[in-house]
Amino acid sequence: MEHASNLGASSEDLIKYLFKEAKLNDGIVFFDECDEIFHANTRDSRTLLIEIEKSDCITIMATNRVIELDPALDRRITMKVPFFLPDENQRERIWKALVPPNVSLAKDVNFKSLAGKYIFSGGLIKNTMFTAITNAMSTNGRSKILLNACDIEEAAKWQTASMFDLNSFGRSYLPKGSISSLPVGSLDRQKIQKIANACLHFNGKTTGLRLLLGCSDIQTGIRIVDAVAGECGIKVREFELLDLLCGPDKTQKIIDPLTRQEVDPLDYAFSTGTGHRALTLLVDHEAYFQELFLKETTEGERKKDLLGFYRKLKDFKGILFLVTNPVKTQSLPIEFNRYLEVDSPPEELQLREWEKHLGDSKDIQERLVDLVEQYPLHLNEIAEITQGAKTTALLNANETITFEDVYETLKRFKGRKSVPILFGQAGN
Repeated sequence: MEHASNLGASSEDLIKYLFKEAKLNDGIVFFDECDEIFHANTRDSRTLLIEIEKSDCITIMATNRVIELDPALDRRITMKVPFFLPDENQRERIWKALVPPNVSLAKDVNFKSLAGKYIFSGGLIKNTMFTAITNAMSTNGRSKILLNACDIEEAAKWQTASMFDLNSFGRSYLPKGSISSLPVGSLDRQKIQKIANACLHFNGKTTGLRLLLGCSDIQTGIRIVDAVAGECGIKVREFELLDLLCGPDKTQKIIDPLTRQEVDPLDYAFSTGTGHRALTLLVDHEAYFQELFLKETTEGERKKDLLGFYRKLKDFKGILFLVTNPVKTQSLPIEFNRYLEVDSPPEELQLREWEKHLGDSKDIQERLVDLVEQYPLHLNEIAEITQGAKTTALLNANETITFEDVYETLKRFKGRKSVPILFGQAGN
C-alpha cells in the first residue's frame, strides 16, 4: 500500500479493489503481519476494517503479536487459530523435510537428537539449516554439499545465542562441571546424582520438576546445579530471584526471543520457549526467599509477588532449581517437588583448602583442626574468608595472615555457626 501512488491509485482504492477481486474470483484475502498494517485512527486502517466487515470473501490474517492487535480489528475476527511450537516428533520431521535434495548428510547427523536438544520453531529450524548449508558450501564448494553434525550444531548454537543476546536480563550458558568434581561429601554426592537422574528422566517431558537447594555458600549451590545440567547435556538459564520479583531497571526492556515482544520478567524467566533445551536456575544471593516466601503473613506488593511467583512455579513444565540459604523450617511450599540441603564438605577437604592459604606446618595443622570443627565451611567460603583476612592483616599492619585475622574475619562476616533448633540441638 505504501507504493499505491506509483500505481496511480490511492491506498484506499487499492484496498477496495483487493476485496472486490477476491469476491469475483472466489479468492482469499491474506494479510501477513497484520499488526503492522492495522494502525488505529488511520485512513487505511478504517478502510480495511470497513471492507473486512462487509466483505463476502474469506479474510485470513497472521501475526505473532496477538496481544498488540488493535481492539477494533480484534472485535471483527470471527475465529482465532493459535499455532504452538512443534513438539519433539514434529521438529524431527521438520528437520528432515528441510534437507534439500542436492545436500548429502554425514552419518553423524541425528535429527532426533537435534529435535530433543533444540526447542525451535519451524522458522528457526529453516534458518539453522540455511546457515549450516551456507557454511558447508563455503568449505566444500557448491558442487558437492556434505552436511555433518558439527555444521548443524554450530548453526543451531548461533541461532540460540542470537536469541538470548536480545536481553541482558539473566544469562544463558552451557555448563562444564561434573558431579564427580564437586567439593561435597559422599552422601551429598549420592543425593545430587539421584537428582541428576531424575532431571534426565523429566527432561523434555511436560510434568515439570521444581527443586529447592539450600546451601550456605551460594556459589557452591550454583556449581551443583551446573553439574546436574552438565550430566543432562542442557543449558542453564540463570536469573537473580530479587531482580525477577522486584523487576530490573525500569528503562530496561525484556524481549521475548520468539515474538520480539516486551514481556514481564516472570513470564520471561518461566518460559520454556525456543532455543537450546535449558534448566532454569533462580539464584537467591540476598536470602529473599526466606524473607518473603516463608513468612505466614505477607501483605501488599509482596503478597502480589508471592502469588505471582507461586502461580508461575506451579504451572512450570521444565526443570527448575532455586538456590538459596539453608531453609530453617520444616514446612516448605508444595510447589517444590524436593528440598536438598548441602552440608559443608568433609573436614579433610576443608583442612586442605585452609592449608593452601595458611600453610601446613604442624602447629598450623593443630589449630586448623579446631578452626574447622568450630567453623565448618564450604571451600569457596574458605577462599572468601582468607581474602578478607588478608585485608584485615594489612589494616593491622601485618605482612602475613594470622589466625587472629582469620577469626576476626569469621566473626565479622560469618558469625558463629550453629545448627537450627528445628533440625537438632542449638550451638552453644
